[in-house]
Amino acid sequence: NPVLVNESVVFSINFMLFWGILFSRTFLNTQKYDRLMDWPLRILQWTAALSALSSFVLPYTLALNTSVASSVLFVFVIFFAAMRRLYHGYRPARFFLFAWTTLLIAILVLSLKQYGWLPYTFITNYSLQFGSAMEVLLLSVALGDRIKDIELEKKKAQSYAYRSMQKAHLIKDEFLYHTSMELREPIEGIVGMSEGLFELASKGQGRVGTIEQLRDGLSVISSTGTIVSGLVNDILDFYRIKNGEIFLNRASIAPDSVASVVLDLCRPWAQARGIELQIDIPESVSPIYADEIRLRQILLNLVNNGIKFTLEGHVRISAINLDRFVEFTISDTGRGIPGDALEDIFFLFERPQLAAGRKSGKGLGLTITRKLIELHGGLIRAESSDQGTNMIFTIPVSESPAPPLRARSRPERQLDLVGLAESAAGSHTIVVADNDTINLKAQERRLIQAGYNVITVGNSAALQEIMATGSPDLLIIDLYLSGQNGYEICRQLRNIYSLYELPIILVGRAGSADELKAAIENGANDYLSRPVDRIELLSRVRMLLELKESILEKEKLLSIEKELDVARSIMDRLLPANLQLPDGFSGHTLYLPAGSIGGDIYDFYTGPEWFHLLIADVTGHGVPAALFASMVKIAHTVALGQGHTTADRILWTIHETIRNHLGEHFVTAGYLRINAMNRVLQYSRAGHLPLMVMRRSTQELLELNPGGRLLGLVDDLRLETQEMQLLSGDRIFCFTDGIYETLTEDGLHLGDHELRDLIMETSESPVNLAQDRFEARLAELTSVPGQIEDDRTLIMIDVN
Repeated sequence: NPVLVNESVVFSINFMLFWGILFSRTFLNTQKYDRLMDWPLRILQWTAALSALSSFVLPYTLALNTSVASSVLFVFVIFFAAMRRLYHGYRPARFFLFAWTTLLIAILVLSLKQYGWLPYTFITNYSLQFGSAMEVLLLSVALGDRIKDIELEKKKAQSYAYRSMQKAHLIKDEFLYHTSMELREPIEGIVGMSEGLFELASKGQGRVGTIEQLRDGLSVISSTGTIVSGLVNDILDFYRIKNGEIFLNRASIAPDSVASVVLDLCRPWAQARGIELQIDIPESVSPIYADEIRLRQILLNLVNNGIKFTLEGHVRISAINLDRFVEFTISDTGRGIPGDALEDIFFLFERPQLAAGRKSGKGLGLTITRKLIELHGGLIRAESSDQGTNMIFTIPVSESPAPPLRARSRPERQLDLVGLAESAAGSHTIVVADNDTINLKAQERRLIQAGYNVITVGNSAALQEIMATGSPDLLIIDLYLSGQNGYEICRQLRNIYSLYELPIILVGRAGSADELKAAIENGANDYLSRPVDRIELLSRVRMLLELKESILEKEKLLSIEKELDVARSIMDRLLPANLQLPDGFSGHTLYLPAGSIGGDIYDFYTGPEWFHLLIADVTGHGVPAALFASMVKIAHTVALGQGHTTADRILWTIHETIRNHLGEHFVTAGYLRINAMNRVLQYSRAGHLPLMVMRRSTQELLELNPGGRLLGLVDDLRLETQEMQLLSGDRIFCFTDGIYETLTEDGLHLGDHELRDLIMETSESPVNLAQDRFEARLAELTSVPGQIEDDRTLIMIDVN
């Protein structure tokens, strides 16, 4: 078929053109090294593909002209691209150019012979074959040259990697050397002081002043141990920041409160060196948005650095407002920093070559300080002269006010906490399981001094033997205990003991959120990370033991349980069985009573024109709350019987009916009226939560928040009513504070953020499925520690 033959010719031209362009792009590697030329070649390649596919559809002349034009354009573009790559040092491009030039010359000779411009000879007749052979040969050489080029690049990369590895080894060795030097001095001091104290305790019995000497020596050991612990913590913090494992727990903070605490902590060392500590933070300085613990660490590092390099004079913390930041300045009267070193002092630990020759540390504290400030969104710089140094950094301003100042953490206050723990110890027995003998003895001594009976074991087998003889009051287990890790032990014990029957504290090393989460998920009551602070340990132990005792007293609460049964019976009779809505509306109610039965109540009435809905919450629990709830329902019936036509008048009538019968109790209430025909909504509230309306047509969440005071508490309720025109698809949400104040896993109220997310998430779901989603989420949160004990009521109404 001649037509098919013609179309096949066009198809073949485009097919070869497609693969030729692909080969050229790959060989020249334009995608990586010459993006400017890669795009034209990519366009030509896909044009060839489209032309090949359309060659059987388009007219032969048009398809052929398009193919020839693409081929000619390709020749010019590929020559230009090859010359650019050769110009930029890509050696294989020269053979690539020779190959294409040879082929083009062969094609030119053949064309001139066909037109009679060259004689018919053996060379001219077979010029295309000669040219193709030379092209293949030159392209083979070009490929070999490219392979050689790739091997050279590979060798360069391997050489660079080897040098980098050697450099990393040198940095690691230098880091280990300097860290060992930093640790050796305080550890030698601890060893020397311990030997001296041991000799003093052995030979100094009866000597005057022996106790004072022992106390002073132990104080030095404790202080030196704190320095060592601080250095180790700094190293861990550096690598946690480097690996993105530190997360900021930000809040609104008053700068002067944190600065005052830092100066209190640094004052003993400063006084010993004769350095005065000063603070200059005016009341006009704005609250900052920061992690209080990390901000304290930043200031401690900078103030301690100032004390360290100041022989006499003072170290001052000052702060001023600077646009949307607060600028802190830690100034000292030390010897200053050389000008050529100011740019590098915050990078010394990351760049060991900068720290060469330093005698006082390797800049770890300043490196951590810089990274923590950058995590907060601030910057740090240094200014210095012969009169001293200024360390200046910024922290973002908070948009909300700071909380009231808290009491400063002083040693006397810490002693009071220890005393409370000691007084609460009683005769409780605690088992401590740890591989490390030193840690085991340290924890044993702390707990014994607090008045607890302590049993120590060094492995999981010994722990199992202890548990076989009886149940202690509390377990403290090393997460990496030999034999079985802490997670496995927790899981086994939870098959026998509940969380309150046997509290367990796991002690880990990382202090990460993952370890904490895993500890809780595997059955631990609490988690501590090393080094374990004495005050924190005693406080956690005391809290868990008190919680255990409180829960074990449940046998004494049987009478209250009987009362709750009566309250439940009353509430079952008060609450409507089904929500009856007018035509054009559908809805569901979700009522989850608390264990102690709160005072949530809802009631509705469907009239000729208006649908009425009351939702209320009476203070108190048990039978009194149930009785007051029944009183509210009766008052609602009275108000409806009087024919009031606005929501605020109905709430006022309920208030007038019950005000003299509530005693010290009060009621929050919301009242909703809907005109089914006009689809007009009225809402009034007396200290109740706002009404939410999900406008699904625009994905907006609207609120009705009229003013109004609590029922039964004051005479002037100042009730207001707000109206809204309802649209098809709107969904109305009425709920009590038990829903809003439900705690999430993050310790936040559900209403702070997640409630709105749930409303938006379920906006496209039918109302019954939306209710199921809310109920499932509330069920998930029932086991959150510290969860509130309150009824939860949610009413959803859809405008069909």
